Amino acid sequence: MIDWSASGKEPGVGARPASFQTETSYRGVVDNGQVRLREGVTLPEGTEVIVTVLSTEIDTGEPTDEELAYLAMTGGAFDWLKDEPELYTDSDLVERFPWAC
Repeated sequence: MIDWSASGKEPGVGARPASFQTETSYRGVVDNGQVRLREGVTLPEGTEVIVTVLSTEIDTGEPTDEELAYLAMTGGAFDWLKDEPELYTDSDLVERFPWAC
């Protein structure tokens, strides 16, 4: 438990004890009863970790993101755009986002 008495302030008002550290999340899966992280992580010996289990239930009644994207691309709802003039080009961009390239 964190001892806030040394800071003289209550939690949530900007005071943090010297031992405060940020939390980092890593995704993983359970494989044969063991947690296997999806990325390589090296932590110092004795590092305390907390494992939070997320529900992985999939509602088969709801379309996935991929299915929605496929429907948007092939469903015809945006076909009218092919007859629209191209109003903007890349030279109109003020800022280019790396994820959009």
